[in-house]
Amino acid sequence: LQPGAGKSELLNSDDVSSYQQTLNKENSAQDSAAKQTFDQTLINLFPKNPLQAMTEENMLQIITFAIFIGVGIIMVGSKAQMVHKFLEQTNEVLMYIVTMIMSVFAPIGTFALVAHAFTGAGFGAIQQLGMYFFIVLLALVIHFFVVYGTAVKVMGRTSPLKFYKEFIPAITLGFS
Repeated sequence: LQPGAGKSELLNSDDVSSYQQTLNKENSAQDSAAKQTFDQTLINLFPKNPLQAMTEENMLQIITFAIFIGVGIIMVGSKAQMVHKFLEQTNEVLMYIVTMIMSVFAPIGTFALVAHAFTGAGFGAIQQLGMYFFIVLLALVIHFFVVYGTAVKVMGRTSPLKFYKEFIPAITLGFS
């Protein structure tokens, strides 16, 4: 079916090239991190400054710091109840904010990014991505009915229609 056949300017856009440069920098940083010795890795587990580790998004140091904070709260016991309650309430507030942002602003942001990419790339890119989307859906439908249907009939020795009927809630949740 060749869904990517044809030529569009989507892959030649400035956004794609800047993203590729970012990926190249991340790959080189990962390569240098992979060459660390074991003792360097152990030393890098512990942050010199926890706030700096958070601003630099150094997840390994943040996790190590969080573990020490958690162990400290557990060891102190009831004396740290206010700290524990503060952290729980902070977590509740932040999770509410993240949920609100993800449900309200993420779809708008995604639409804006896709619209920006398409306006720069033209109708050819929309046509190619639409064809790709159609082929993926076609492959999923074939897989669902042919592969699952055959497996249920042969290995499960049950009716594929009964399987589909009971499988609909799970697949709907997964698809959504």
